[in-house]
Amino acid sequence: MAMNTAFQNRQWEPRISEPGQTSFASAASIAPNGLPLHILSDEPVLELELALMAFNPARQTFLAAVCEAARVVNGTCLFELPAQGLMDNCERVAAVHLSTSDGPLTVFACLETDGESIRLERAGERHGKLTRFARSFLSLLQTL
Repeated sequence: MAMNTAFQNRQWEPRISEPGQTSFASAASIAPNGLPLHILSDEPVLELELALMAFNPARQTFLAAVCEAARVVNGTCLFELPAQGLMDNCERVAAVHLSTSDGPLTVFACLETDGESIRLERAGERHGKLTRFARSFLSLLQTL
């Protein structure tokens, strides 16, 4: 899968800011021992994160940005809804289904409360009901 050409010349590496959250920093962000803080091996997740870096709230809506980024990485934008009570420091959340080398993966794109930045979180037990809803929604789409 080819990287989005707008980001091919940049040097980025993911890092975990909190459990389950992935954010990007310049390649200069390394641990004191000289090793990268974290390397995420799922190429589609990296590509999705890179595609979402182009988000500009003045030009497009959160949903449009997430759906376009999902399309770029051959993923599926499942749904988008208000995040109040579902995720911390998040105004809106969108579920994206990706195919990775390890199998299918659902991630949540979270519009931060500043309305300008998006972070990705893997669907999991931490998000309980939201994760179950995303999996059920995907199952329903696959049967239609």
